[in-house]
Order: sequence, then structure tokens, then C-alpha cells
Amino acid sequence: KTYSESLLDPEILIFDYSRMYISDNLHVAFQTLPYFKQTYGRAPKPWNDDDAEKFYVSASEINCKMSDNSITNKLDKHLIKLLAKICTGDLCPMQGVIGGTAAQEVIKVC
Repeated sequence: KTYSESLLDPEILIFDYSRMYISDNLHVAFQTLPYFKQTYGRAPKPWNDDDAEKFYVSASEINCKMSDNSITNKLDKHLIKLLAKICTGDLCPMQGVIGGTAAQEVIKVC
């Protein structure tokens, strides 16, 4: 199967049977991100409710365009909107320093 075919009709491995729908929702959300950037000329703004709503509407449209009319029949609105709010990675410098130091200590231990 080609890459283009796999994007439209993915074979998704379920690894957490208590939350089976998350993989499908994330697939649709990550398909929506480049579509949103192309449509609006930018990524969704961090923690912007209007952009998150536009992102969710775009995700719904993309989900309907997939093979068999949808990848998932249950889009998780909270998950999709949360991904839209955090996808640009708005971090303060102190978080970067703490994360880098913690990662370095983990590597030293291994």
C-alpha cells in the first residue's frame, strides 16, 4: 500500500484497549494540522479557543473525506481541541532548562 493510500485508509494498531478511539482521533488530528496551516497560513495559536474550534471543524471535514466516510465515528472534541491549543509548543525558557537538565541526568544514569 502506498503512503497516500495509508493516509486515507490507515491500519492502526490498538495498544490501549481502554481507549481504543484515541489512535484514530490522533490520526485525524495530525492530518488536520497541515490542512489548517495551508488554509489559514499559520498554525493554531496557543490556547486560542477560536482557532481550536476552527481546528475541530476542519478535523470533522477531514474525517468525513477519509475512506469509508470516516476514520472514526466518534471524534473526541476535547482531545482534538487540546492538540490544537498545544501543537505550537509555547514553553517558557525555564521549562526548557529544567527539561534539559532532567534529560541529561537520565542519560547519565543509563
